[in-house]
Amino acid sequence: MRPPSDPSFDAFHQEYARKYKLLFPYVPELIAIHCGLRPALQLSVGPDAEAARASIADFCARAGLRWSSYESEHGGRIVISREPVEIPESGEAFGALFGYPGCCSRAPRPDRPFDRLAGFWTESPAPFETNLFLRTTPFHLVKHLPCAPDCAATLAAARELLIAIDRVDARLGEIIRALGRAPAFSTDIGGIGVSLRGRRDGGRVRYRERYFDVGLSGLIDSTRFARPGDSALFARIARALAAGDELALVAGRLEIFKDGSPVDAIEKPSRLEWRIVEFR
Repeated sequence: MRPPSDPSFDAFHQEYARKYKLLFPYVPELIAIHCGLRPALQLSVGPDAEAARASIADFCARAGLRWSSYESEHGGRIVISREPVEIPESGEAFGALFGYPGCCSRAPRPDRPFDRLAGFWTESPAPFETNLFLRTTPFHLVKHLPCAPDCAATLAAARELLIAIDRVDARLGEIIRALGRAPAFSTDIGGIGVSLRGRRDGGRVRYRERYFDVGLSGLIDSTRFARPGDSALFARIARALAAGDELALVAGRLEIFKDGSPVDAIEKPSRLEWRIVEFR
């Protein structure tokens, strides 16, 4: 494995998945709870609820945390916290329980929810702390949809969390900075962006490593704006990027190269918005 100063993100993803199992997408939230920066986190139990509860009960016993379960209209949920909590009845109260800024919890449902993130960032480059493409990996600082790309309360909370992460797991903090600042190709499919470890030059990015949120790729067909063929289109994009080292957006077409030779050229469906998003 490469040293932390030059991390292999796929390798670190697998390492955290082995260590935290069901909870590996929530490592930043677990640190926030441990440091008193948020009251609780919530996760779905999935089809094997008994095994999920047993695994979480074991983790919480070792970590000195509490857990409780309840049934929502969308299925079973587990809430993990440091202190006893009550399950709220409103969305805004849930936001407060999970440490979301009040302005974001009160904001009306946006025209572009999580599965249509391409046009969310109006400022370029955007603060890496609000890189939402990583939200179901351990490498994020923000899990909610901010009320605005430059929401001051969201940025302040994210930066405070990063300081806490540096104290608890300095290597994780380094990975979050490196991966969060990498330019990303926003596919507009299920809210997925592919982070490209490299350098952008206009509509091209030369990269030496690519990384995307595997958890999101498994949910493409269930997203609000899903269309037949979306999963296959994303799979084609992912394969081409894995085989290449350069991406170019040319007149609505995605072109991918390896050592200057074409790997694939993919025409953009008219309903999608493809763009390269830069973070600072």
